[in-house]
Amino acid sequence: MFKINKNILIVSGVIIVLAIIIAANFVLKSDIPVQINNSNNTENHQNTSVENNNSTANISNQNTATREVPPYSGRPINEVKFGAGFSAPQNVITQKTKDLNDLKVALEKNPSDFNDWIAVGITKKFFNDYEGARDAWEYVTVLYPNDSLAFENLGNLYALYLHNNAKAEYYYRKAIENNSIESSFYIALADFYKNIGEKNKVPKTILSGMSKIGDVNLPLFLASFYRDEKDSANAIKYYQEVLKISSNHPGVQEEIDRLSN
Repeated sequence: MFKINKNILIVSGVIIVLAIIIAANFVLKSDIPVQINNSNNTENHQNTSVENNNSTANISNQNTATREVPPYSGRPINEVKFGAGFSAPQNVITQKTKDLNDLKVALEKNPSDFNDWIAVGITKKFFNDYEGARDAWEYVTVLYPNDSLAFENLGNLYALYLHNNAKAEYYYRKAIENNSIESSFYIALADFYKNIGEKNKVPKTILSGMSKIGDVNLPLFLASFYRDEKDSANAIKYYQEVLKISSNHPGVQEEIDRLSN
């Protein structure tokens, strides 16, 4: 009968226990809540590439206290799913697929990176994978609830592609709530109202923006809206508001002259 060395048995037992602990930690890693310290995640946000390139990231009012958020549970980051009507050259598909794989690796290292999650949504949307884009951008709103970019991107996504007007309006309004001095958010919401036939809400939306921002694009949008509605008086009124901000704005005086005749 074999004699078992007790020291060898003890060492073997310790090795087995350590192996079990390491394996369990690996399996459970994806379920660990993400630790967010907003003060350490703001460095590159001002340079973020976003779906709406007129928008600028604004996270200056984020809570800087460390907090826990649930782990991402949406569609796999590196999943490539061609949505209806998608078509692109194979070399572009190959590059975008690589982009998603690279983003997956990056987010495994830093699961709260703002820029990378925005990029995941943009790349998913490139493939017409609107549900995948939604999952990525909605997770940004969980990570950074006081930011505005992901909210506006979701507004556009629900308005133009997922066709859920209630959610589109909610996300547009949240974008404005989080950043009330970005003119493109008011214009996006007003354009949304115009497109769904709620035109009575267009002037109020733009005027709300004009009360906060001296951006020429707001009265220009409203003047064009009234022009298309055959309301020459209000069109002229807001074209004149444009000239108060930009006295030589191209085509505006000509439009006033045309509508005055």
